[in-house]
Amino acid sequence: MKSDELSALVQAQTVESYQLIPDGKRLVAVTPFVHLDGDPIEVFVEQRGEQLVITDLGQTVARLYRDRVPLNTAWREQAIRTIRATFEVESDDGALVAYAQPSALLSRISAFVSAVLMISSLTFRERKEQVSSRFVDEVYHFVDEHTQGRRSEITRGWTLGDVDPKGAYIADVAVTFNGNRRLIFAITSEERCATAALSCYFWRFRYNLPFKSLAVFESYTAIPPRQSERVIGAADVVAPSLQADQDKIRHFLSTNGDVP
Repeated sequence: MKSDELSALVQAQTVESYQLIPDGKRLVAVTPFVHLDGDPIEVFVEQRGEQLVITDLGQTVARLYRDRVPLNTAWREQAIRTIRATFEVESDDGALVAYAQPSALLSRISAFVSAVLMISSLTFRERKEQVSSRFVDEVYHFVDEHTQGRRSEITRGWTLGDVDPKGAYIADVAVTFNGNRRLIFAITSEERCATAALSCYFWRFRYNLPFKSLAVFESYTAIPPRQSERVIGAADVVAPSLQADQDKIRHFLSTNGDVP
């Protein structure tokens, strides 16, 4: 299969968030996400035998080595195994690879990018939880308090379970008003910027899910602009602070469906 045929195949599955560039017999998919140094994340699609192969050509691990990240620590090794298992990604001589049927290529690219983003986040020198449970508690209680008597449902840790049984894409709080869904992300780290943005793109572009999204930062100034821009570009509304932006958050939670 030639690169122009691959490009037509992906575009036929409808994707607005990727730039597709033919490169010989390979297709380069430039994603809307960036590595921690600001370079765009690129994945490559090629045909090997009867299979389509998605690969990073070893770039993810190479960047970790370049940044002198010790990958042989016990928790990092376990983290990489867990990420690969969750997104069904393998390792081939240092490169991350995944296999896809043509009809499922887009969803496999999305899962592959999720794995790259999470493995890239292992540049952090100390282990941190992806989401601070304390801050998520604060966000949840605020939403709970200001939607009582108006909402039809509130959920903590919402996923699209029928198509995402492993919970790879998650909103910290979901509220429904008469069928109108609001998804709230508690942003506590650079990694959460990436995973929240990816969740928005996954639900919106892959499954055309109707929703409005809000990103609430625990500490907006503590996250480098290149990383916060990931979620700023994906969420409908951004609140740099839970305390200082309560009016904006209450407006987002209003039942009229307006987004400021």
